[in-house]
Formats: sequence, C-alpha cells, structure tokens
Amino acid sequence: MKIAILGANGNVGSVLVDEDLARGYEVLALVVDKNKYVEKKV
Repeated sequence: MKIAILGANGNVGSVLVDEDLARGYEVLALVVDKNKYVEKKV
C-alpha cells in the first residue's frame, strides 16, 4: 500500500511515518523544509 503523509517531520507525522514503515507500507513523506527531515528506512 502506498501512503502520503503531510507534515511528516512534525510530532504526529513522524510517528505515522515510523508506524507505516514498520507495517511495510510505501511512504511518501511531504514536508515544508526538506533540510529538517531525516530520511527513515526499514
């Protein structure tokens, strides 16, 4: 399943990214400032 998460570097967004990656989903993280986002991999 593919999922897009808006605000992926915020409090809730980062938890959603972690959870969805753990479940094996393909995640598209949408952020305002890509320099503040740390890419996560499974």
